[in-house]
Amino acid sequence: MSETLIPWPVGVPLGSHTGYGYTPTDTRTITSMASGAPKIRDTGVVESAQITMTLQLTAAELDAFNTWRRVSLARGTGWISMPIRTSAGLISVPALIMKIGKVTLSGTRWKIALTLFTPQEL
Repeated sequence: MSETLIPWPVGVPLGSHTGYGYTPTDTRTITSMASGAPKIRDTGVVESAQITMTLQLTAAELDAFNTWRRVSLARGTGWISMPIRTSAGLISVPALIMKIGKVTLSGTRWKIALTLFTPQEL
């Protein structure tokens, strides 16, 4: 990746365990046969993943996140260095924020659902 990765904003917590997950890209094509087992072909060598998470932020953290997204990420178009929880622990991967969901207030915390894309296998 030739772009400089922008770090996750200091003071903004990572996504919560509730609703957190990732979906690896399946690079296979599966063809059903008239008889016998299906034929499986690998159609790519680049593995990627879609990551979903929910941020639970205070009002100050929400303001910091929104400012970071507008200013540092050029309204979300920049690549970030995203700390991701995997079975191997916390790792940083290049990622794009693909979707920001509805922002809702739950008690004293603001919840935001994020969908990210990483070109890296998790």
